[in-house]
Amino acid sequence: MLQDEFVWDLADVPRLVLDELVQQVACGGLHSCAVWGVANQVLCWGSNKRKQVKVPAPYIEYRVAEVTLGNNHTCVMFDGGDAKCWGDASNGQLNVELPEIMSYQQ
Repeated sequence: MLQDEFVWDLADVPRLVLDELVQQVACGGLHSCAVWGVANQVLCWGSNKRKQVKVPAPYIEYRVAEVTLGNNHTCVMFDGGDAKCWGDASNGQLNVELPEIMSYQQ
């Protein structure tokens, strides 16, 4: 692995989550996520090499019941029971067809 694969901007690492309750924290290979606040939103930080950190725009405002992480992908289950994943799909971990989306679901 190249050394720069492990570099990310420290400004992206949260120091305080708005003084709100954190319901869950999950850790992946080089990224972490938390379900926080009264709105149960997900916040992720760390390496974004496989687009696993940035929560896709359609899901930002959804109430999250649970978050789980792999080495390079993120999955959330919403309050209604639907689940969505994003990040690396190179080994079928996002349950999508390749190369249609390449290795990232966005």
